[in-house]
Order: sequence, then C-alpha cells, then structure tokens
Amino acid sequence: MKRSYRCVPVLLVLLAQVTACQPESEPSPGPAPDDTTPDSSTGTPQTQTSPFSLTSSARAPDPRTPVPEGCALNGLLTTDSALGILDFRYDAFVLTAQQTGTVVIQGDVISANPNGYRYGYGYPLSMASIEDGVTFTAYGGSYVKDALETGTAIIDYPVAAGRQYVLVYKTFGAFTPQTYCLTLPSALKVEGRIYTPPAPVPIPTKSEGPITLENPRPEVLGRIVPWLNGHVADK
Repeated sequence: MKRSYRCVPVLLVLLAQVTACQPESEPSPGPAPDDTTPDSSTGTPQTQTSPFSLTSSARAPDPRTPVPEGCALNGLLTTDSALGILDFRYDAFVLTAQQTGTVVIQGDVISANPNGYRYGYGYPLSMASIEDGVTFTAYGGSYVKDALETGTAIIDYPVAAGRQYVLVYKTFGAFTPQTYCLTLPSALKVEGRIYTPPAPVPIPTKSEGPITLENPRPEVLGRIVPWLNGHVADK
C-alpha cells in the first residue's frame, strides 16, 4: 500500500521524523542572474562564478562494504558533506528521463553510525522537476515503502521524456557516516552528482541546454542547491 507524502506525520524510533508530503508545485524563482558584472572601477565585465558543478558519481564508500546487486549509485554521507541544512546532510543527483511514465526508485542503507539509528532517516528520498533548466517545481514523490524498519525506502515519481530532475538522498547528521545505495530504472539516466569543487566554477557567457558533465550549467546548480535547502528540512 502506498504512503502519501501529504499530511502523514511519522514518529521515528529515537527521533521525530519530519512530515513527508505529496509533490507540490512551487512558485518559480526569478530569472537566472546575468553571468557578468561590470567592474566598478573600469566598467569591464567580470566573469561570474558558482560554487557548484557536476561530478560523475557519488562518493565511493569503503570498498570492503558489500553493495547490493543492481546498485546504480552508492555513496557516503558524513557531517562534512557539502550539501546540508540544519540537522540534515544530503546528496543530489541530476537525472534525465528517457521515457514518459512513473519511475520507481529504491534507496538502501548499507551502513550507518552505530551510535545513531541503524536504518538512517525514515524518508530519505525525494525528487524535483527542473523546468527548462532554470526553475524547479513539484518537490516530493509518493512513498511505496519507508526505511523505518529495514533501511530500504522506495518511492515512485511521474516523469516526462527529455525532462530533467534532481534526486535527493538525505539523512540526519547524527546518523552519519552513512553509506547508501540507489537503485534506478533504465528510464532514468544519471548525469552526475552536484558537488563543490576546490575552486569556484566560471559561468560561461552562453549557458543553455540540458545539465550534463560536459555542460554542467553552474549558474543553474547555484540556484538548485539553495532551492533544495529550503525544502529538504521540511519534507
């Protein structure tokens, strides 16, 4: 039986879980910022930068830890993970839908802080639609199974061919270090994980098209992360 996100308060053993909600349309952010700003002393345009870019995979956990068969992505969340808000730490992946329909995504806890909760956060998965590579809507997903009792969470989410999405896997900082596995259907192509490189990334003068490793759209990623921060701790 599916569990809806909307208004279903859930009490996690040891800690109260936040309320999970059905995907909801959000007000679209304003236009993307210009990629140049004139130097106040010379009037010469200066290249703008973003703290975020795209990398090819999740951070690899300890290779000695068994990974479930069929795992598309396996990663590690720690208190030092670059993406996080309040008590949460999360990873975010850019996906492209290869066909239209409802996709099913599974997240499994491989290991978690023994001083926290062995199954991690009960509702770790959520998705958001990226509209035209600029704005973000419909955050959430419908839970088929939560992770409270086994560490395995399953959601489904409607997708449209050619459209891009952000997939989030999150947990409480107190449950880290936590390694996890994501199992994805063939209908979803993983473009990469959002990360913070050692130095800010220049924003190209002409930036358009889908987000890929070859075209990471740093100005868009710089908008995605603050937008996600405003939702991750609430749902």
